[in-house]
Amino acid sequence: MQYCVARASFCRPGLPGEPINPHEDEAEFLQWLGLATEFAKAVAPYQTPKLLAHAIQATVAESRGLPGTSARERFKELVLNSLAAEKLALKEIAHEPENTSIAEPAAEPAAAPDDADGVLVR
Repeated sequence: MQYCVARASFCRPGLPGEPINPHEDEAEFLQWLGLATEFAKAVAPYQTPKLLAHAIQATVAESRGLPGTSARERFKELVLNSLAAEKLALKEIAHEPENTSIAEPAAEPAAAPDDADGVLVR
């Protein structure tokens, strides 16, 4: 399509007040412009989004009206279970000793004497 538009602009007749186009050919201009229009029509359905309505189906339990837990009840149960699990985890952390590592802390490296002249002393 862009090629057709470029060819059409190459053969375009000059407008009044413009310099004359040396490649001016009105018949070829109309031919290329017509091809560009056909391409645009052919491509348009693929470039334009189609917003179609979609039906949302209810679950089998909801459509039949069967008794059961609602989404709100399931969410409430999930939150209560997670809070209970968090309390258990906090109790386990509270019973652990503060420092359970058997490793000794690393010693501080000895500072090398520095004479402040900008040269590294080893």
